[in-house]
Amino acid sequence: MATEVYLPHLGMMQTECLLVKWLRTDGDEVTAGEPIAIIQTDKADVDLEAPAGGRLVGVSLAEGESAAVGTVVAYVVAPGEEEPSHQDGEIDSSIPAVSSERRTEAAAKPELPESADQQPTESSGPKASPVARRLARDLGIDLSAVAATGPGGRITETDVRTAAAATETGDLGLERPQSRARQVMAQRMALSFHTVPHLYLETTVDASHLVSASGNGVSVTDLILYVVARCLRTHPELNATFHENKVIEFSRVNLGVAVDTPDGLYVPVIADADVLGVHELSTARMKIVERARTGALLANDLSDATFTVTNLGVFDVDAAWPIVNAPGVAILAVGRIRNEPVVLGEEIAVRPRVRLVLAADHRAVDGAQGARFLGTTKATLETLSSNGNEVA
Repeated sequence: MATEVYLPHLGMMQTECLLVKWLRTDGDEVTAGEPIAIIQTDKADVDLEAPAGGRLVGVSLAEGESAAVGTVVAYVVAPGEEEPSHQDGEIDSSIPAVSSERRTEAAAKPELPESADQQPTESSGPKASPVARRLARDLGIDLSAVAATGPGGRITETDVRTAAAATETGDLGLERPQSRARQVMAQRMALSFHTVPHLYLETTVDASHLVSASGNGVSVTDLILYVVARCLRTHPELNATFHENKVIEFSRVNLGVAVDTPDGLYVPVIADADVLGVHELSTARMKIVERARTGALLANDLSDATFTVTNLGVFDVDAAWPIVNAPGVAILAVGRIRNEPVVLGEEIAVRPRVRLVLAADHRAVDGAQGARFLGTTKATLETLSSNGNEVA
């Protein structure tokens, strides 16, 4: 029986993927686990691997086109097997990560490429996918002036966006089309800002012990992640999601770490961060940051953060008020460490201090819960390597 090649589900909120490039073509022999295509989720480019060994057949999604999670885009057949009859847009109903309602809803959004007998004739204008035609119409791009890179000289969505990038808009200047990752980030941030009632709480931490505990390959960021992960154990209401008027607390602590890259903001994940030693966590952080900045993120690097930390201290920012990164209910922003005068008893001393700002979904987290989490985090950071707190 032929093995389906379908677009995978790589995140809690993902509903579709973009086919960036086929690495193997229809009729090629492939081995199980071999990358056969590059797909783009809302977060990064990842490899689509062959689910079995055999011959790749029935390729139905063109480069530059999007389709719903679960869409069958090809098959792998073993020697002697017949090629299955395939209908464009078929959804694999066996994928457990996405409900049938979400798959159906998502499948209605993208338009799949036309089959060969449906492609426009020369008299009807340049060959282009439905998505590319609609985008060109919306952006006012003349398809006859667009360089085609798709199969058979077909214009893809990516081709139209490339052409739009070189289009001047009078006094407004040069248009700069956003990458898919930036588009999705913009949509999610707008949705979160307008639909999630944000609760903001701020505290200032004496960073003396934090600074002295860093070094030997462990950064201040590593120590903050280490402490936050452990504090979430005792404050599970912050390690949660709000769904259908219910708060669902996650059983694992997967820390999302905001990383600035040339392609935009990514939030790779350190899975099970609460069970890692500080050196293990530091190694994990450095690996995902490196992969994010070199465009080499793996699929599981982006899967299901339960709580997010963003450290803007490296940009000399004192404090930030972030937007909750759904589906989580909270995000912690860290500012720079700076020396400040403080009153100690009857004396004034200079101490390194850092501001922490917690943003939380007020539907799931109330002020007292957020304050207790910040209090625990602050107390732990201020006593690192002392009073019995082990950092190792």
